[in-house]
Amino acid sequence: MPDHKDLPLTGPEVGSLWMTYQKMTMLLQMMKHFAQTSETPGYHQFLAGQVGEIQSFAEEIRNIFTGDGIIIPVGFTDQDVDLDAPALYNDVFGVSWFRIMTKVMMGMSVLHLGEATRDDVISYYERNLTYAKKMYIASTKLLMENSAFAPGPVVTPPQEVEFVQSKSYMSGTSLFQKTRPINTVEVLYLHQGIEINQVGAELMTGFAQAAREPDVQQYFARGKNLAYSCIDTFAAILKESDIQPAMSPWGRTTRSTRAPFSDKLMMYCTNLLSGFSLGSNAIGTSFSMRTDLPMKMTLIAAQIYDFAKDGGKLMVKYKWMEEPFQAEDRAALLKT
Repeated sequence: MPDHKDLPLTGPEVGSLWMTYQKMTMLLQMMKHFAQTSETPGYHQFLAGQVGEIQSFAEEIRNIFTGDGIIIPVGFTDQDVDLDAPALYNDVFGVSWFRIMTKVMMGMSVLHLGEATRDDVISYYERNLTYAKKMYIASTKLLMENSAFAPGPVVTPPQEVEFVQSKSYMSGTSLFQKTRPINTVEVLYLHQGIEINQVGAELMTGFAQAAREPDVQQYFARGKNLAYSCIDTFAAILKESDIQPAMSPWGRTTRSTRAPFSDKLMMYCTNLLSGFSLGSNAIGTSFSMRTDLPMKMTLIAAQIYDFAKDGGKLMVKYKWMEEPFQAEDRAALLKT
């Protein structure tokens, strides 16, 4: 393979690095606040330790772009965080939120690694993926050690292998036949939906409490209600099969109304998690073998999509949405 200095970045590589830069700079500013305001020794050490790591990932993208003569995106800067603001969330929530973000990082790193061809970009996403996996394990362990995390619901251990004998296995809610209990694959994605939306609901609570613009504040309140609706739907399906949903003490929003983050940053974070929730929902739908579950999850996905779309409109209204780098407009160049 030729040395990367002899190869230009491809369009997919530029796009993936641009997306990663937005995410990493947002993550950096939020982690600065969590580290600044954390008081519990174990949590503080963990949160503060991530700031330098995340900063180095953002800096590496800047170096790659500079080396290829590409302008540096704006992303999120020190102007998007108020380090003098009191804690908006407690320590448990800061670690819980970061744990969810490591899931986002793992998924995106695999996706971007699959499109990378230049050795420095491949190396970047390999390190990014390794870091995300390591921090997912570390954050999960930290929360469990402090009784701040509940693993997924437990089911009776299977004793034999079975094969589907009837088409009724794939039937959902019906007036004429009993619905089968959900299987463990379906439990997996329902539990993940509850987990994501628990963190999302608390995140939206704090964002709504601190947002500066009234319509943005209303948008976050709508997001909180949507997250609770998703939790109720997924939990009800589990309870129908006598499975008690695992609800973790994810941490709480404080009484502070002083925004530690800019409305722009909070809107981007919400948009990012909405996209992750849509992707998770789609995967869960594709692996479900009971016809009523995809229907319910599709209805939820439609609500999340509308929510994300309206968020995009708000970001455009306030000029907060940074454009990804564009391909050349050849028609306009010809006219010139």
